[in-house]
Amino acid sequence: MSEGLDRYPAGQLTEEMKLERIGVLGQASNTLLRLRQFEAAETGYRALLDALDELQDPQGETAGRPRAIAWHQLGIVAQERRDFAAAEEAYRKALEIFQTFDDPHSAALTWHQLGMVAEERRDFAAAEEAYRTALEIFVAANNEHSVAIVIRSCARLGRDDPDRTEELVSMVAGRTEMDTDQVRDLFAKTPNDTEDQT
Repeated sequence: MSEGLDRYPAGQLTEEMKLERIGVLGQASNTLLRLRQFEAAETGYRALLDALDELQDPQGETAGRPRAIAWHQLGIVAQERRDFAAAEEAYRKALEIFQTFDDPHSAALTWHQLGMVAEERRDFAAAEEAYRTALEIFVAANNEHSVAIVIRSCARLGRDDPDRTEELVSMVAGRTEMDTDQVRDLFAKTPNDTEDQT
């Protein structure tokens, strides 16, 4: 994918050109991911990470958010391939960077994805912890759309692990303005086939 972009060695590119190259790599990789061309998407995101290392300040703020996003996207690629260990590793790298650059919204998105990975691995306690963290951040930000998505994930988790349902109901009620009866009702109305990528 980056063959044409590699014709110009990094030493010949201005910082602005390097940033444009990073943008092109990100857009192309995202398109490949949407097309479910996972191997090519992974190659693109890894090329993007390499291109970020060529910036004047590869650990600075200009590179930080794109680096975190690339790791998050690599987590999605691994998750789609059902390589949950690689997905978790990539999401944790993204999470660390999002937290370093004080980006709670993106961190919450990553926490939600970590919850989905834990749920797929049937590690329900880790899934609940990740969903709780995402929910707390989204509630604090008054992001009702993302709160609803995390609540649906909690409902699904409750179906996967019925012994945990009341604990999840209490957790959601304790972090939102709903009472436990409202949460139970919402859980009951949540469809079984919900896919919850925030």
